Amino acid sequence: MNRLLALTIIVGFCLMATSCGDDDSVAPVLTISTPISGSIYSAGDVVSVVGSATDDVGLKAINFTSEDLGLNESITNFVDPLNAPFTANITLNAATPAGSYVLSIEAVDTSDNTDVEEITLIVQ
Repeated sequence: MNRLLALTIIVGFCLMATSCGDDDSVAPVLTISTPISGSIYSAGDVVSVVGSATDDVGLKAINFTSEDLGLNESITNFVDPLNAPFTANITLNAATPAGSYVLSIEAVDTSDNTDVEEITLIVQ
């Protein structure tokens, strides 16, 4: 009887140890409504990025980056970290030369899973 009790306790601990780990492997889902890739802007314009991010466990950040535009901004506070609609207004520098620029939007969940969308902005 003691062996059965000991075996039951050991099996219980093993199950707890394997089930308590961080097993969130599902990436968040990022949806961008505007702008669409290829949208045309002028230097000094405001680019309004509208979208939403959802996750089954919780969002940690929504990152907006563009190396060519010198942009590195994040949203880290969410009313609902499972479903986060957002609007981010990005002002293009008045000295931005004409050309194509890639804007990267990344949703990151609490387990560092990511979903990334890239949008090409045209500055004339």
